[in-house]
Parts: sequence; structure tokens; C-alpha cells
Amino acid sequence: MVETNKNSNASAAESGIPDTNHTQSIQHLKNQITPSGLSCFLFGNRQKPVIVFLHGFMGSALDWFPVAQVLANDFCCLLVDLPGHGHSCDVLRKDYSMPGCAASLTRLLDELHINKTHIVGYSMGGRIGFYLAVHFPDRFNKIVLESASPGLQSEHERKGRRQRDEALADRLLAEGMEAFLEFWYKLPLFDSLKSHPGFEKLKSRRTANSPEKLAMSLQEMGTGSMPNLWPGLQNITNPVLLLTGEQDKKFRRLNTLVQSEIPNCQHKVVALCGHNVHFEKAKTYTEFIQNFLTDGGTK
Repeated sequence: MVETNKNSNASAAESGIPDTNHTQSIQHLKNQITPSGLSCFLFGNRQKPVIVFLHGFMGSALDWFPVAQVLANDFCCLLVDLPGHGHSCDVLRKDYSMPGCAASLTRLLDELHINKTHIVGYSMGGRIGFYLAVHFPDRFNKIVLESASPGLQSEHERKGRRQRDEALADRLLAEGMEAFLEFWYKLPLFDSLKSHPGFEKLKSRRTANSPEKLAMSLQEMGTGSMPNLWPGLQNITNPVLLLTGEQDKKFRRLNTLVQSEIPNCQHKVVALCGHNVHFEKAKTYTEFIQNFLTDGGTK
């Protein structure tokens, strides 16, 4: 079922870009580099349930700030820079892999004395979320995965994807950040994102990334390098919410199949947006998360 917004016009509430007050708040936040090597921001009510937010490729922890700020009264929000992104650039190469990254994230939770947490993950971060749900289910409560995949099911598919990921890494290193961004956002996956009023600001933030670190991320944690998690989906007992954009046909179809494999799983399709739901429809997205994490999304 497609969830339709009451107001289809772009508004500040749905923009996904911090307004002046948000920007000032970001400037007052201070990240911490933990022994795990991961940089993170931790804010909100420490007496409340924790949500760990996992961003997508070329993103950073601060991509989540507009959503997390709204949730901070009811939750403690842990925003993590994944390996090679944001301030997590001194991570060992072995920890760029999906198993290595997952182990680093569980170490981070231990270092922060967090026993259990909810997960919210987007795209690459959602793929890590699938891995964590399959391999570390006892560390997590409810799981929200946006525009995410549990991997490719055949070695033939994975080999082909690894070759494409390697070609993308080579292109990134050869052309540099700005040229790669121009290429990347011409992909059909981001058609709806480009019409968003905050798109140019988002793209500008991506230029702060290191091409070398992002290339390593593609090589070690791209879809071709991640394990096939489909066989483990039926063993996930955590409540799971899958979110996809109405205009993202590929991930809508994929997540319909994923929903049928996970015992306690919902799939919501958000109207008038594509792959990057939390940016294109921030208000609607935040309402879905708050509803799901507080009452299971039954309202």
C-alpha cells in the first residue's frame, strides 16, 4: 500500500535540509571518536530507548540530524559515521568489510555501554542493518530499513556486481569527487531526488568526502562484496519495518519479496518520492519511525 501525504507540496517540514535553527544545533554538537575507530554523535534523552542511525554511501552521520532532532525527546539518538565516511577515516581496511563494520558497531555499543538499541538504516546503512539483524539479533530491538537489500543470491550476480563496484571505485579515483558526483546523481535511482529543493546543498556536502576512502568502501562493502543474507531472513524475529519510495520501482519490488521472508515485517511505500525517502519526505518518514518504534505501527 502506498502511503499518501496529506500535503503533496514541498515544504520546510519535508525538505530534509536543516533550517537555520537546525544548522546552529549541528554546530553545537560534538562528535566523539571511540576506540572502535568510529566517529559518532550521541544526543537526546539517555534514559530513553536508543536508536542507532546508519547512513548511505557518500553520506555521514549528520544526514540524519533533521530526523533525529525530532525524535530526541523520546529517544537517545546515536548517529554513526560508517567506515570511510565523515570522521571515520582512520578505520582499518578489514573493518570496511560488512563483517568488520558490524563488529565495529557492536564494539561501539559496548564502549558506550548500550546493551540494546533500535536500528534505522538507509541504503548501504540498511544493508548493514540486515547483516546486524541476521548475525546479532540479541543486540537490537526494532529495525527500520529504508531502500535496502539483503544482498545478491548467486555467486554469478555477486561477481558481476563486484566488477561494477571496482569500476566505480576506479572512476572515483581517476575523476575525483565533483565529477563522480555529477555521474552518480544522473543514475535513474536518484531522478526524484534531483527535483528536490535541497538537492544542490546535499550534493555539495558530499564533496567533503575522500575519494580514496569511498573507493575502499565500494571495494570492501559494496553490494557485490556483501554476503548473501537471504537465507537468514526467516530467522529474524525482531519487528522490522521496510520503507521504500513509490517512485523507486526496483526497491519496491525487492522489499515486497523481503517482507514475505521475515516473520514479523511490515513494508510501507511512501508516496511522491524515490530512493532517499528520509531526505525527500522527512516529516512523513519521521512519523513512520516514531509510530513503529512506540506502538508497532498499528495505528
